[in-house]
Amino acid sequence: MNQMKTIKAIDTIYRGYRFRSRLEARWAVFMDAINVRFEYEGEGFAFDGVAYLPDFFLPDMDCFLEIKPTDPSEEEVRKAELLCEHTGKNVYILVGQPCCPCLGDYPNRWYGNNSQMHSFACDLSFKDDHDSGAQQDSHYLWCECPKCGKIGIEFDGRAERIDCQCGCGCASGLGGCDRRYNFDSPRLVSAYNAARGYRFEHNTYNSR
Repeated sequence: MNQMKTIKAIDTIYRGYRFRSRLEARWAVFMDAINVRFEYEGEGFAFDGVAYLPDFFLPDMDCFLEIKPTDPSEEEVRKAELLCEHTGKNVYILVGQPCCPCLGDYPNRWYGNNSQMHSFACDLSFKDDHDSGAQQDSHYLWCECPKCGKIGIEFDGRAERIDCQCGCGCASGLGGCDRRYNFDSPRLVSAYNAARGYRFEHNTYNSR
């Protein structure tokens, strides 16, 4: 009788952290490359009988970030929703390897099924009559303000929505266009390349 083999994630040491998977470590390299501070598995939570230890907390962006190799299950999405509801902070589930999005990869903009870089945001601003707080939304992308260089995670990578007061759209409150896409700036492309090409076996940091 054939038995399915389970592929085990490789524990990976980077910058003093022991990550549970190389995928998580690569995203840590990416965040270092764009100067986004992170705390790895800093605080666990328990709510509604569910124990949850988020992968990353990003203090400067005041949000949680979960890393998954494949699309999240219903249970994983529900945990993210509970975390958002109980903390009042956005929770993003990021799927797949660090890879710069490309418009040519998606027949319907970001809504194809082949995206390696799509996220789900559980955001308290998306309330309706059928939900007590958080509601799922997609697709969110890393992006950079082209004026001041501030990094954000915004719907479709719309850099005008970054809360830096540089733009003409939602962030500035001036009611202008909010669709200046800047998900593939040179800085972000360089960070994606650095994350994918990082040689962890040459890392000299000690585990925590």
